[in-house]
Amino acid sequence: MKGFESEEGKPGIRIFKGKGWDYAGLIKLYIEAIDICRKDHTPVLLHIDDVTQPLGHSTSGSHERYKSDERLKWKWISTPLRR
Repeated sequence: MKGFESEEGKPGIRIFKGKGWDYAGLIKLYIEAIDICRKDHTPVLLHIDDVTQPLGHSTSGSHERYKSDERLKWKWISTPLRR
């Protein structure tokens, strides 16, 4: 999508990046992106990394089966949700 990004004197989209675990930062990001979209009629793209998934893909199986120990540890440290 980088090729579609706006530049000085050239219209395009605005790309915003954020982290899924940063709730306060995401709220600010969403407000800024929506404001630009509404005021300037500029399309925006929100690219959110590091989105945590508190449980597995379904309640019938354990996500420990398909996620590495490193990923599970990172998720536990990074998520604002505690069990």
